[in-house]
Amino acid sequence: MNSNITREPGLYVSVAQVNVSDATTFEVCSVAPPNIVSDGIWSGPGSIRDSMKSALPVFEMQLLVIFTITQICNFFLKRLHFPAFIAPMIVSAFFFYMFFLYTCVVSLLTAIFS
Repeated sequence: MNSNITREPGLYVSVAQVNVSDATTFEVCSVAPPNIVSDGIWSGPGSIRDSMKSALPVFEMQLLVIFTITQICNFFLKRLHFPAFIAPMIVSAFFFYMFFLYTCVVSLLTAIFS
C-alpha cells in the first residue's frame, strides 16, 4: 500500500498509513492549533488560508446542504400526505448510503493504485 497519502484540499496536512504488527493504523498530521474559523471576507485574494480548510465553515456548509435537501424532500412528500418525520429519515438514509459508497470507492481505488 501507499505509505504516504497527502491530502492538499482537506483539513489535514497529511495522512500516513503505518503497519504495526498485523494491525493497520493511520498517522494523521494536522495544523496545531486547528483552524476553527476562517478569515471570512477580510482574507482577500492574497490570503494563505482557504475558508473551506477551517472546521466551522465546512460544518455550516454541511448543515445548510442537509437542511435544504430535507426541506425540499418534505415539500414533495407533504403533497403525497406523508408524515413530517419521513423526510429527515429519507435524507439521512441517502447521506449514509453516499458516505458508504464514497468509502468503498476510496478503499477500492487505494487498493488498485497502491
